[in-house]
Amino acid sequence: MFVTAAITAPRTVQAQREAPRGSYLLFSGAFAGGYGGQLGIINARDFFTREVLILGDFHAALDPGNGSNQVVFLIGGALRVFGFDRMIGNAAYRGFDLDLGFRVGPGFTFSTRETRADKNRRFNLFLEPYLRLSVGVGSRNALLFEWATTRPNVRLGFWLGL
Repeated sequence: MFVTAAITAPRTVQAQREAPRGSYLLFSGAFAGGYGGQLGIINARDFFTREVLILGDFHAALDPGNGSNQVVFLIGGALRVFGFDRMIGNAAYRGFDLDLGFRVGPGFTFSTRETRADKNRRFNLFLEPYLRLSVGVGSRNALLFEWATTRPNVRLGFWLGL
């Protein structure tokens, strides 16, 4: 009897967990393609997310001879791939989600060694497609791994439920 309970308990616990839904505060740090992080608010639903983020890359601040720093304000959203499976197929939450998304917003770039021409090109419009894997932790939190096209490209972080 104990063996049966030990084998079936993990599936039962997983089936009872719910996918992250609602509003979250997102924190992440970047370790590849730049040094920086992002801070934002995510509103997660079954099929999609809505997002407002501030993204910073401060690679040139840490290594002055290398590129420029940037701060970007992004809004966008993502389709939750496994949300369709949960809603249409009535599947249980797997413990993770895969989000395919797109963000857009203005950005400001600056460098430690700017020329007059560089100062005139500080403002940019950023278009950022991204892929995010989020893993549920507890009832209202999630860890995340994100790959995107805007520097810094690879980000690790977490969602905190509001």
